[in-house]
Amino acid sequence: MRLSLLAFFLTACTADDPVDTDLGTDVGSDTEVDTDSDTDNDSDSEADTEAPGFRLWSPDFVSSAGDPNAAECDFILPPEFSCRGSNPELAWEGAPDDTTHFILVFDDPSTGNFPHWAMYDIPGDLTGLGAAISGDGITNTPPGDAVELINGFDWEGYLGSCPGRPSQYRWRLFAMDGPLDAAPTGTVRQQFTSLGDTGEGDALAVATLCHLFTPE
Repeated sequence: MRLSLLAFFLTACTADDPVDTDLGTDVGSDTEVDTDSDTDNDSDSEADTEAPGFRLWSPDFVSSAGDPNAAECDFILPPEFSCRGSNPELAWEGAPDDTTHFILVFDDPSTGNFPHWAMYDIPGDLTGLGAAISGDGITNTPPGDAVELINGFDWEGYLGSCPGRPSQYRWRLFAMDGPLDAAPTGTVRQQFTSLGDTGEGDALAVATLCHLFTPE
């Protein structure tokens, strides 16, 4: 499936749905948890040095102030973007001048980096992705050559937070100086890992974002 990526300039499933660790053909026995949930960029990294102003945010997220886990992350994902809902709006700014493409990886480190949404070859002239361009049953055609991966529930595109317990989620946007050399291969989890590793190793800069989600 290809989706419709909406470029814009700065303007700014329910309780009985299945949970991350119970669905998806790729979950298997891999329960190792990534304990590095720090969403701040390393100040010594090459990405920070080259583009200290590169940042990612979502106008659809709400403040986590007052939440018991607010110290872990500044934002909360509203329920309408959970589970099989559509994606929230994303916006970014400050990408390096040499950026030609972006890679986006959204996963859940608290459940072994569970795969939620990944996309590569996003056109470098975009400054965001519109809400509701991806999700279960949404089939749109993107500009350029942007490609979505299959998520942990086994469909292409966005899978919202859908845990049975409070969790913290991470978003990583990588500014790249070219398209991906080859499509990721292997299991769903391996493809997400490969895409994230490519971004971490080759990006001009990385912008990160996190949100909390607590099932109602």
